[in-house]
Amino acid sequence: MTLRALAITVWSILAVMVYGATASEADFANAEALAAAKDFVRAEAAYRDILTSDPGSYRARIGLARVVLWSGRYAEARRLFTAIGSTEAMEGAATAAYWQGDFRTAAREFRAVSAADPTREMSRKSLADILAAVRPLDAFHTSVVHDDQPLELTRAELRSTFFSDPLTRWDVAAGSYRIHRPDIGETSHAPRVMMRNETVLPWRKVTLAAAIGAIRFPDGASRPLGELTLSARRGPMTWRASAVQRELITSASGRHRTTRAGEIGIDYRNERGLEAAARATTLEYEDDNEGRSADAWVLLPLRRAEQWSVWAGGSAAWRDTENVRFVIDGLSSSRDPATGTFNYRYNGLYDPYWTPRDFREARIFVGGQVSAGRVRFNAQLDGGRARDRAPAFGPASGASPLPSSRFLFEWDRTATPYRFRLGSTAAIGTAFSFELGLEHNRTADYRSNSAYATLVRRR
Repeated sequence: MTLRALAITVWSILAVMVYGATASEADFANAEALAAAKDFVRAEAAYRDILTSDPGSYRARIGLARVVLWSGRYAEARRLFTAIGSTEAMEGAATAAYWQGDFRTAAREFRAVSAADPTREMSRKSLADILAAVRPLDAFHTSVVHDDQPLELTRAELRSTFFSDPLTRWDVAAGSYRIHRPDIGETSHAPRVMMRNETVLPWRKVTLAAAIGAIRFPDGASRPLGELTLSARRGPMTWRASAVQRELITSASGRHRTTRAGEIGIDYRNERGLEAAARATTLEYEDDNEGRSADAWVLLPLRRAEQWSVWAGGSAAWRDTENVRFVIDGLSSSRDPATGTFNYRYNGLYDPYWTPRDFREARIFVGGQVSAGRVRFNAQLDGGRARDRAPAFGPASGASPLPSSRFLFEWDRTATPYRFRLGSTAAIGTAFSFELGLEHNRTADYRSNSAYATLVRRR
């Protein structure tokens, strides 16, 4: 039973126990029965009828305020509770702020209720839940990716999170990339720092996030990093718009830089666990190249139990880039004895970043989660079909061991990408948790294995 459902049931029972019988007991019993049955429209009408004949009735006023609260009209409920002024009504007003998402006001008012009446269990528990959600934490995260570009990319980061109040979150992070080319034995580093603030405006259900930071690339160039995100929640929907400047370290090349991205998106999640999202993004690179993308996904819970769950879903994506950044990484030839010509073999890679051309992809996925004591395991497999205009080099053959000139052309390609993930999370005592994950990913021209680990300490 949810906290809201429990509150409704407890308050309905207490109303009868505390106030006892009156001359209009039948009217009160009817209003309280309707409220307990969650027929809030008729319950509200019943309480308002009572107040028409007895405007000063405390029992009717507190009952009406609760029904309005349970109906989700939090601002109106707070006005009704505040006008009553009792400790019981103070708790109702704090609960309205809590359910509305105004944890700052809720925490302050639950403290006041507990100070006035330490026996108010709901205020004590609600305040404890708010404080638990905003406990400061420290996290150490590390990940390693090995792909066939060839590239080994290791990232390590230490992040500290704290709240200046229940609706204002701060993150300070420092770390570094280790970039290694195993084919030639070169290793370089890129240190990075970031500070981020996230503030919630509960009366509009709006969240504003801003971040600023910097990274120094292996060639000595430093670049600023930043983010500005505005999101608004309306029922199960969350709308989001953001502008971000982030680092771009995706290939074995040492020419790493940043990219600017503008994004709009929408997220959906209902009480039954159905989740979905869609977004559209524009990209601007430092070398005057541009890209565009759009994607959407939906996740459906198939079965859920206390210790396990199974889900499935699907996704679709499109991405295109103005100019291709595909270069020759190796060239070899073999002579055909029958014709005397040389057949050329080209090895190419994206330098310094992936530049898909009219890339379209659809995937389905299935996953599950199971808990065993303080450890939770999860797995997901996804795969599908992809089409794009793939880059290639010519000519295919010639009279000399190496071609006198080379050119780039595109051809329509179909591929079957897939990805497999394994993960686990373990609680260690009351302050620590540890997360570990593995992933294998394969696309038409990219294969990678990656692993990550995160240790979190709540202070």
